Amino acid sequence: MDPVFAGKVNEQVERLQATPWGEIELAVAEKRRGWVRRHAGQLPARPVSPRQAYELLFFTYMGLRPEDLPVVAESETEIVWRSLNPCPTLEACLRLGLDTRQVCRQAYEQSTQAFLAEVDPQLRFSRSYTEIRPYAEYCLERITREG
Repeated sequence: MDPVFAGKVNEQVERLQATPWGEIELAVAEKRRGWVRRHAGQLPARPVSPRQAYELLFFTYMGLRPEDLPVVAESETEIVWRSLNPCPTLEACLRLGLDTRQVCRQAYEQSTQAFLAEVDPQLRFSRSYTEIRPYAEYCLERITREG
């Protein structure tokens, strides 16, 4: 395992053991909203398309690789992808015997929504809890535009 990634996994293990998941979500949401505010001048003009939001969140903010997040469906109002990227939360859950369906829903779904809402209030994030690692080979996720 890459030493940088291993360090992130260890940090996530410690966080999940020491901090209530709701507190994790609040802290991550504030961090993400803060990033959007600091980069407001570099964001696309509203309305922001689901594709623009996907690229901003995963490639600009998180620094992930497009090949780790293949798009499986896209329209003007929605983008759907499979997350295959190395995930410290997944690895931490596996080590701790935690269910990713619970951890990701309670600690990371609303923080992702907070990022998107700061970019454009009409964007919505959702994740399939039947197609989520390790119960599937990928996490199926989407961004939609409401209204």
